[in-house]
Amino acid sequence: KIITRLSSSQGVRQGDVFSQKLFCVAQLTPLRAVKVAYPETTVHAYSDDAHLYFSALSPNVPAAVDLFIAESKKIGCQVNLDKSKAVVLDDDPLPAATAEWLAARKLRVERNAVKLVGAPVGRDREAMRKIALDCARKHDELFRLLVHAEMPPQEALLLLRICGVPRFGYMLRVSDEETHFQGHHLENTG
Repeated sequence: KIITRLSSSQGVRQGDVFSQKLFCVAQLTPLRAVKVAYPETTVHAYSDDAHLYFSALSPNVPAAVDLFIAESKKIGCQVNLDKSKAVVLDDDPLPAATAEWLAARKLRVERNAVKLVGAPVGRDREAMRKIALDCARKHDELFRLLVHAEMPPQEALLLLRICGVPRFGYMLRVSDEETHFQGHHLENTG
């Protein structure tokens, strides 16, 4: 019996075992086009997260991103600039053309820290800690429900193991201990 349908008109189709693989294969074409046209670009992609890395002083940033958008359209994909940002981890001013291009598209410029593929990265330790803490706080409701009086302990433990632990384990693996602990140190007193 079908209770409800979740329709998806864009992006990776949730629940379809082949969709993610097919999406990744399709994305190779636009990513390769950028790499061929702008060889100084470093391209990383994970599922539906694509990252184009340039020198902040490169004059090619607008053209390379526009090429990626155009090539993605050719295969039926739409780049969501509302979910995109420019990460510039230094204080050097951007070339005027790049700054104007970013402003025209209302793209945020992150200069201190950012979450990339679920990991806090950056040059500002406090900003990275805030990102890690925000990720943890998103689970407050889950933890509150797990200790609810009506929640059987076995089910709570299973939910914690399946839903809570993997996400925090990932965060611990991809960031250093200074990001996790704000001056809290464990001491062995013997």
